[in-house]
Amino acid sequence: MPSEFKLVTSVALPSQSGIAHVYKSTNLADAFAIRLPIGASSDPDLLARFIFSHQPSWIGWLTKVRDMIVAGFDLKTAKHLASLANDAKANRVGIFKIYSTSETEIVLGEDDKHLNFRVSVLCSAGVAPESGRELVVSTVVHCPTA
Repeated sequence: MPSEFKLVTSVALPSQSGIAHVYKSTNLADAFAIRLPIGASSDPDLLARFIFSHQPSWIGWLTKVRDMIVAGFDLKTAKHLASLANDAKANRVGIFKIYSTSETEIVLGEDDKHLNFRVSVLCSAGVAPESGRELVVSTVVHCPTA
């Protein structure tokens, strides 16, 4: 694949994203974009399933370490969330709950005692016609007050 399709860039949170104003205040927000190659799918559900099912092994290792640490604090673990995903009626992409879908975006996330977060997978047209389509993955985090 040509290298121009591999460049990931930090971008502003897209204003058209469903997570741009999901919380009154956010403790963290970030967004990263990549140009999609010609012929790539623009289905945000399919793209999200691909992204979250093809992760480096070190992420799985860190998730296991995180699960061991947070289990004593009665927080949700990836193992628990994965068991929810195994339910045929579950409306999930991997361990993440689906909050909304549209033709161009899927919004995923989880709520827990210490934080709530949403992840957006948004497929949109680039700023200039020659720039093609972009895939923008954004995250917003809100920590509820005690």
